[in-house]
Amino acid sequence: MQKDILFWDKKYETGVYPIDFEHQVFLSHINNLQWAIEHNAPKKELEEIAENLGRYAKFHFTSEEYFMKKINYPGIDAQKKLHSELLDSFQSSYSLSEDYTAFLDFLKDWFIKHTVLTDHKIGEYMKHKNIDIKDYTYSIFR
Repeated sequence: MQKDILFWDKKYETGVYPIDFEHQVFLSHINNLQWAIEHNAPKKELEEIAENLGRYAKFHFTSEEYFMKKINYPGIDAQKKLHSELLDSFQSSYSLSEDYTAFLDFLKDWFIKHTVLTDHKIGEYMKHKNIDIKDYTYSIFR
């Protein structure tokens, strides 16, 4: 059964290009899992994709927290707590998945809610404080 594929949408943008770029990569990993499920990939391949998703989530949260620290984001402690809870939920959802469909649903829901409701606040804070991203990192884009 084919599920709706998540495509990058403006509503996911935080306005902070390093975070948005990492979110795009994460979304790509989610879509890789969906493709593998829909094409009846072997369980070993599904496990590898899920493990890569977990590693990428840890990397992304570490990267995001480092950035929040650099800009003195006041919500960093709440974000760190949420990241930890999300990783625990990720692990629980992955461990309980037999067909990986419920795990995929969890990932999509997690991605949408966390990006739109939580990470978006980082960009809003930067706008409010007139923080220029160029003062904190170089872009790979021109």
